[in-house]
Amino acid sequence: MRKLFESAHFDAAAQAYDEAPVRTRPPDADMLRARIFLKKSPPRAIELLLHIQHRAHSALKAEVCMLLGTAYAATGQIDTSAVQFSEAERLCEQGQSATLKAELLYRHGRCRLMAASVAGARSDLDSLRHLPGEKSSILALHLESFIHSHEGRFKEQADTLVRLLELLDLSNAPDIEIWAWSIHTLAALCRELWIPNAASVVETSVARCPWTPDLCINQFQAVKALGWCHALRGDYFNAFRLLKRARDIAPSAGWQTMATIDRAYLAQCINEPRWSRQELEEAENLAEAVEWRSTQDEERLALILLAELLSAHDPSRAAAYMARYSSLGRLNAPLLHFTYDGRLDALVSYAQGIVQIALGNGKQGVKSLREALATFDRVGYEWRAGRCALRLYETTSDDQYIALAEQRLKNYAPSWLGNEFRQLRSRRANSVQLSPVQERVFKLLCAGKSTSEIASTLDRSPFTVRNHMKLIFKAFQVKSRPALLVEAAKRDII
Repeated sequence: MRKLFESAHFDAAAQAYDEAPVRTRPPDADMLRARIFLKKSPPRAIELLLHIQHRAHSALKAEVCMLLGTAYAATGQIDTSAVQFSEAERLCEQGQSATLKAELLYRHGRCRLMAASVAGARSDLDSLRHLPGEKSSILALHLESFIHSHEGRFKEQADTLVRLLELLDLSNAPDIEIWAWSIHTLAALCRELWIPNAASVVETSVARCPWTPDLCINQFQAVKALGWCHALRGDYFNAFRLLKRARDIAPSAGWQTMATIDRAYLAQCINEPRWSRQELEEAENLAEAVEWRSTQDEERLALILLAELLSAHDPSRAAAYMARYSSLGRLNAPLLHFTYDGRLDALVSYAQGIVQIALGNGKQGVKSLREALATFDRVGYEWRAGRCALRLYETTSDDQYIALAEQRLKNYAPSWLGNEFRQLRSRRANSVQLSPVQERVFKLLCAGKSTSEIASTLDRSPFTVRNHMKLIFKAFQVKSRPALLVEAAKRDII
């Protein structure tokens, strides 16, 4: 059982415990089972730990109190948690091992972050750094990464995780769960921030980590994030390859839907409409089979990505997906603690903006996009901020947004976002003054949509669309659709 636990086969370890007769269980089996409960069911961990506490010898009581403190914090009982940690600290002063002292400081620091006590967590970190041994160094770096995340210092967090992964990579007995979490977290940061050197560390670590079924979500997230790292560098071959791998190892139907949407989204970005439609159709079929109310993690964001993708083709269906997402309620436990930086809310605001603009509600759409832009800018997610700026410029023709996009996307020139920026800048240089609605009609005309299709997409009458077309033809000084396309191509607008 211990070997299974230490190799991160937690479900198999739990099964071995549950199936073994009580009389054959080793002395530490109950503590291992409590640690497994702590990962997925803190209330059950509390129940078992209280049972152990009544009969534990003095050497074990400090560990029991430490785990109880962790479990109570996980269930929101912060005051009770503090009492248990205080007792664990008192017992640890009576000659406990350095390993237990290190784990106690690490767990206490993380629980203090749950209570928003960054100063307390830093105090635990300082004490942890003074303890000898590789295990103490690993736990100190891991706790430091949580503190940086809580403070919104994401590049510092990435630097810390690089050092942690380098240490784990050299370890003879690494903590596999911390290893997997650190790879996953650093991969996500590499996707959001411009830190290409860290991405190479992730690539190496993904290949070396001994992934287990219990760590499949970490492996999936790391591979998927790496795919987007390649896409943002313009390496689409490896981006699609990694996104396919992510779909193949997805731990649930919801995550499989997300990975398929990612491929549809990227195909659309690089102007592969047929491929994008195929992937999008598959994603919608997968989505229909998912019980979204039962999803616990960010997989439900697949619904807003579906809405965003569908907005250009079927705004009404896109709006239905947004409504479906909203009906699920707020996500209480997002991956990687992204509630601290507002990223989830910003992703939703961005999708809402795209859908509202497609529905013809330009004012509301611009408001949502501005909200998303403000959040992405605040936390330093440059490419997401640049993408918002591009959409805002398309909708408002406000030059401040094209200037902002240029600043935010300077590191992403080889990607599809760089291409979009260059096209918009060229259009601006050869600009024809069109209203936001006329811009939308113009784009749909260039996409080959018929008058009735444009009317349906924009929720306008065919008569209104024809009036807009006349004004567009006049602005370009042409008299027909083919002539419009030729002139737009000459101006490098399409």
